[in-house]
Amino acid sequence: MHVRYAPHLLAALSLLRQSRAQDSIPSDLAGSFTSGGSFEIQCSYENDAAEGFADGTEFSEQETSQEPVFALGDSTGVNTALNFLILMVDTTCDNNRVLHYAQPGFQATGDRTQISADNGPAALDYQAPGSFGETGRHQYSFLLYFEPRGGSSFSVQGLPNEGEAFDVQEFQDANDLDDPRAGVAMVVDFGGSVDC
Repeated sequence: MHVRYAPHLLAALSLLRQSRAQDSIPSDLAGSFTSGGSFEIQCSYENDAAEGFADGTEFSEQETSQEPVFALGDSTGVNTALNFLILMVDTTCDNNRVLHYAQPGFQATGDRTQISADNGPAALDYQAPGSFGETGRHQYSFLLYFEPRGGSSFSVQGLPNEGEAFDVQEFQDANDLDDPRAGVAMVVDFGGSVDC
């Protein structure tokens, strides 16, 4: 009798895990995330994004010094016709967010759920946590956007100067982007206190 309900229990546990997978992203950026977490981004600093870190994982500054690799979540359908833009934003201070990475042109690679941007340069090269003199405990959010359809080349507009405040909504408007579809956050503690 208990065996009969096992698949339902496993499905419920999976949905619970997925629904909590993106909880650390600030609510104003997570408004269009798919209910139940059916569309996710995975990120890894260990070269296997299919085994990405859990939302809210804390890293040392050294562990985040190299650009990470990305994948779509295991429950996300892989569509090779879609292109994605990934941003990394310091979301510690709501009134002073800072862009650390902007890379358009991500596509499914055909290797499990891995995505890669081999077809072009970053709009903003990866600026590792700590690059702008951060102190205290900072949260960095990776945001996944669908690129606008209609062409294979997407040119990112409206980037701030390095280390300056970044208005996510203005950036989305300048690039004709809908709200991000998925995200995952991490924490890096530099010691000291946060200065917003």
